[in-house]
Amino acid sequence: MDMFDIHLAERMSGNHRSISELLYNSLVGALEPASENIDLGGEVQNLLNDNRNTIPLQRELLDFESDPVRFDIPVKVCPLRDSDRTNVSQNAAPDKIIAQYGRFIDKAATTNKIDSALICAVIKIESGGDPHAVSSAGAKGLMQLMDSIAAELGVDRVFDPHQNIECGTRYLRAQLDRFGYPRLALAAYNAGPENVERYKGIPPFPETEEYVSRVMDAFTSYQELMSANNAKAESH
Repeated sequence: MDMFDIHLAERMSGNHRSISELLYNSLVGALEPASENIDLGGEVQNLLNDNRNTIPLQRELLDFESDPVRFDIPVKVCPLRDSDRTNVSQNAAPDKIIAQYGRFIDKAATTNKIDSALICAVIKIESGGDPHAVSSAGAKGLMQLMDSIAAELGVDRVFDPHQNIECGTRYLRAQLDRFGYPRLALAAYNAGPENVERYKGIPPFPETEEYVSRVMDAFTSYQELMSANNAKAESH
């Protein structure tokens, strides 16, 4: 494991407060969940319950240990005061993904033990925070679920932010469990797990390589945003 992955694992494994502390008080009544109970079934549910080992990976390509570390990613939480509600680039506008969907992200992150900053990053790169986004390939909603995946996850309202975030996060968690490393999980989310298996690493597709890089950059930005504002809040 290289030093970047060690550092990333350490940053992902601390104890943090809820992302709901990032929301404006005025958002408390906004965006009530359309459905609290989402049925997950079929092959995807079986995958989520499957503790099989990761596929054999070429150490010379990825420098993996023979038994790759499984990431148990906790919720990343940092409270923000209203006056601190800016993105990491210090833009005056609030981060709309946190402001509009923070409660749903918080719930999905807690349930699936995924860093909330990673969920924010996937949403940002997948859809830019547009719940009605549809890609040229037919992927839909905030986390760009394909119809086949949405059907396996039991999603009946793919454009509903709560359902889309919950089920997209469950699918991302499945890829983390399957491949062990965030960058491989993101590659599987974008290009399909079969391609990660086929190439024994991130597939050599320009779109996928760029996607992984952009999500990881966004993830770092959200972590910095949350950490900086957490430190600022604790100093007062």
